[in-house]
Amino acid sequence: MGEHIQERLKNKIERVGVRDEETVVSHGVGECLCCGLLAKQSKVLRDGFLFTIRQCDVCAFQSEAFDKKHDEFALYKSSLANTHITGRVGEPISEKSFSNLDMHAVVLHVNATCNTPCKICFYPDLLPQQDITITAVRNGLKRFTNQQKTVCVFGGEPTIHPKIMHIVKEVKASGNTPELFTNGIKLADMNFLDALIDAGLERVNITVDSFDKEPYERLRSGAWEWKLRLKGLENLGKRNIITKINATIAKGINDHSVSELMDYINEHAYVTELRALALNPTTGALGLEYVPSITELISYMPCFSVEHFTEFRTFQENIQRINHALGFRKPYNTGDAPTLLAKRTSNGLRPLFSVEELRAYNRAMENLNDAAAMTHAIRAFKKNKRFAYARILLGSRFNPCVIERKLQALGIVKITTCAFTTRLNKDGRSDMKVISLLADPKNKDDMIIRVGTVPS
Repeated sequence: MGEHIQERLKNKIERVGVRDEETVVSHGVGECLCCGLLAKQSKVLRDGFLFTIRQCDVCAFQSEAFDKKHDEFALYKSSLANTHITGRVGEPISEKSFSNLDMHAVVLHVNATCNTPCKICFYPDLLPQQDITITAVRNGLKRFTNQQKTVCVFGGEPTIHPKIMHIVKEVKASGNTPELFTNGIKLADMNFLDALIDAGLERVNITVDSFDKEPYERLRSGAWEWKLRLKGLENLGKRNIITKINATIAKGINDHSVSELMDYINEHAYVTELRALALNPTTGALGLEYVPSITELISYMPCFSVEHFTEFRTFQENIQRINHALGFRKPYNTGDAPTLLAKRTSNGLRPLFSVEELRAYNRAMENLNDAAAMTHAIRAFKKNKRFAYARILLGSRFNPCVIERKLQALGIVKITTCAFTTRLNKDGRSDMKVISLLADPKNKDDMIIRVGTVPS
């Protein structure tokens, strides 16, 4: 398995076009992609691209993974300053590595198979090939009982797992919130969707790249799936399921779709989030000329600017710092991706805060040095309802569905842009503060726990 992954990663990096010149950005530790023990990790800049390099002293496995473009490096500066996984090189990742983090999500990988061979899929054979068993799901969720986490039911394509209804039931019964990550094709069948809802499904993360069929011919498996995905999206609205839209954006192919998706979200309250993801170039399906940068992704969004995203990121970090200092709750995971809160209006989605408001809030919060001043400032800020709503979303540990329903009623939408692609870990995810549960290839009724992975 290790040689297979190493060869696959090597081929992908060669497609990106790595050069010799490099600058080391940071050092730390990360999970070895072969043996799973802690390995030396460095982040390196090469020709404007960021790479994650890991060298294992135990099994001698070395990996290089394309990370993200450097042209908007400042948007990610805070995430690069911290290493989420700690420990000694050569040792297993300990439970302490994730027990000290405020992880809101658990990623449950149920299969590696899919019902559509997308041209731009970047990890079709990096996941364990066996379908997860119900016994394994039950055993894996035991340590997260009644923790009100979001459990991301992920694949492959999870809806084609023969026991998907039972899996959703197990997640719900564990006291957590099931969120389905899907291409939406099987949700075109309303009876199938209703069965999932009866099993306890509350949230869906659906991939819709465009309302036009042509992009599906270039990016996915063909125009045949176009109407099925849109029908699945429509059915979610008919059942008022909290829905997040993922859209992979390629320059000159579907960049026009970002504004169209935003207009759709403005008119349909059941959709609470848009994630505009840059095309992953490591698949070789399309060249780097089709990969938009962060600034280009934002330029596709009417009435939004890079300054909105950079100031809002600082805003997130200031709220996190103050909440932690006042002992209200653990620091919230802001993640790598630039995020913004928007509001529905008669003229379309608009930023919840202007750049000027965000700068004023940030200046005020950055000058607070003691608990009394922080408490006074928070009380003053609460008079602005928009600030209070933002603080609830960014800092709360309550059930995410309850929070999202409140924000849904207030007409508030979350917008995220991702210009990085993937770090191509063994389970095909990027390093963020969540836990992944995968089928154990040695024991079909048990699970492997991976720390620091999330669906890209």
